[in-house]
Amino acid sequence: MATAMAGKGEKDESLAKFEAFLQVATDEMPTQELKDQVKQGLTRRYEKPPVEVIEQVLRKRMDEDAARRVLFYPDDEDASLYPLLLQNPPPGAPVDHHCIKSQIIFLGPLYLAHRRQWSFNRCFILAGGLKALVNMFLHDNLHLRGQAIEVFRDYTSEETFPWHDYHKLQAQQGGAKTEQANVVRRMFELSEAGIIQKLVANYDNAFPGASHLCLGVLAFYSSFLRVNFCKDNILQFSQNLLDKLRAWSTRTDASQEERDLAKRLHEDFGRFDAAKLPEQAKASSRPGQEEEDFMLYEVKEGFDRTSVNHVGEAGGQQEQWKAKGNAAYKAKDYNLAVDCYSKALDVPVTEEQLLTEGPRRAVLHSNRAAAYLARSKVETGATTTAVDDDAGQLAGCDLVGLSIEERKKMNCKAALLDCDQALDLQSGNVKARYRKAQALKGLGRMREALDAARSALNVAPKALEREIRAFLESVSGTKSASEAASEVASEVASKASLSETKTEAASWEQGGLLDSIVMGGSEGATPRRPSNIDDAAVGDQSKAKKPLIQVISEVNYDDDSSSNNNNNS
Repeated sequence: MATAMAGKGEKDESLAKFEAFLQVATDEMPTQELKDQVKQGLTRRYEKPPVEVIEQVLRKRMDEDAARRVLFYPDDEDASLYPLLLQNPPPGAPVDHHCIKSQIIFLGPLYLAHRRQWSFNRCFILAGGLKALVNMFLHDNLHLRGQAIEVFRDYTSEETFPWHDYHKLQAQQGGAKTEQANVVRRMFELSEAGIIQKLVANYDNAFPGASHLCLGVLAFYSSFLRVNFCKDNILQFSQNLLDKLRAWSTRTDASQEERDLAKRLHEDFGRFDAAKLPEQAKASSRPGQEEEDFMLYEVKEGFDRTSVNHVGEAGGQQEQWKAKGNAAYKAKDYNLAVDCYSKALDVPVTEEQLLTEGPRRAVLHSNRAAAYLARSKVETGATTTAVDDDAGQLAGCDLVGLSIEERKKMNCKAALLDCDQALDLQSGNVKARYRKAQALKGLGRMREALDAARSALNVAPKALEREIRAFLESVSGTKSASEAASEVASEVASKASLSETKTEAASWEQGGLLDSIVMGGSEGATPRRPSNIDDAAVGDQSKAKKPLIQVISEVNYDDDSSSNNNNNS
């Protein structure tokens, strides 16, 4: 009796949370008919939650109650899963791939409700959510593309987060790395994720209002970099981007507001000479490649203004910090190794080094991942070597205050982030692939660890083959019965849900549940203007001592936007 009553109470609580979600999701919709349509669709989803899809994407067991929670009232841990749930499918995947279905299912609630709650946004952004959204900026499904861009645009509002006050926040904290600093890092990293190119690629209005939305985000992002990371508030764009802005300011199919914004941006950028590609880039560029050169040159100042930040000796300083990190790693001083690799990643980069910087930073990210992994294994409980990091993926985290198991998990998470960043910069980095597998194993994600280890084995030199094969055997041997059952269940569910997936994908393509909401109503509707464009991106020219967006030399890569390799290379 008591058990039955407890079960009823839990169901009532779940339903109450779902009703609260519906209220938030529909409160700004213009008509009752639209509200009813959306509520009906979401209620069907609540009654039949997407358990199979979540299991396929996350590769872990999930019951219906947990699926409802992740979808409609996520806690902090659930919010951290959303970047995975929004990940793009592999190239060439069919329209019924489980990643596409997951994007359709989970971007909707994020778009409708979750983005309004900072408790969700904080965890989502720190877990890589901004990058997941940017990766959808060229999605073939234009409904998903539009939602992703609009959600990202809303995140750029100063009401959401003080994006332009990074240095003020740091000064208030005495220069200490904080969670807010890590949020800023996640935004900064997008400069290496092709955000500028993806925004410009929507110039031709892939969906109604696309070019205006993307121009507003471009204005925000250039201002964000200029204010926080450019020496003397100077930012340099390529000539092709300047030409594109000029064309944007005169296009006849755009609103006057959009043309005026493009004109103001072009005038600010045009005050200085455009950035020039290094000679190496010109020599190696393919025919016609220059037309697509919308690079934002980011070189000088980084997050940490350390004593080694002298541009003329950047390459040597980076190598010095890397060598110190390698020495610390070999001496088993993993705290020092993490610090040294982070300092190496923070060294500013000259314009001439841009072409070779990706692989170099990939090595550093991979090396730091190795240090995190090694650190996750050293504590036994009898003694502790835990310190709070001043730099790196865990800067601002209270490691000393965590239990040993929690510290191990945090170090594995940090290693996983570094491996992903290394692979973004150098996809064939075998050490990063292998270390990613080790990090996933440390997090208990055995199926993913197997996949990562197999990908490493495919490109591994003979010297590493035996070690990786032994790792594969160890992971296969530790896979639990529940995981094995989960894999079988996922395969069965995948086949069973195939026709349902095709039906749902077709429904969305034809204008399903959120079709009329994505573009804000009618096809010709002008998207609402980003609230932060005037003051954050364009500025009050009568008050500004300098043009708000200036063009000359260099911005900087941060320690998180670099890359790693370790063994130690």
